[in-house]
Amino acid sequence: MDKYELVVLVGIIGVWIYKKAEVIREGMFELVQRHGVREYYDPYTGKGLGDKDFSWTAALVIDMIQNPRNKV
Repeated sequence: MDKYELVVLVGIIGVWIYKKAEVIREGMFELVQRHGVREYYDPYTGKGLGDKDFSWTAALVIDMIQNPRNKV
């Protein structure tokens, strides 16, 4: 693999990581909108579980709002 192929590969990986991060980010917003700020969510159904108004989840959502997509 030459250096140009490596640069292209790094770029492709970077785009892939960005897209995966965006899917996670949007999924988190959707969970909070549908089920509220919960301690955790069922990984299969998305149902909010555990304590309500959980501060870790709220902190994560605030951080995602304050750090726009271009900083993912």
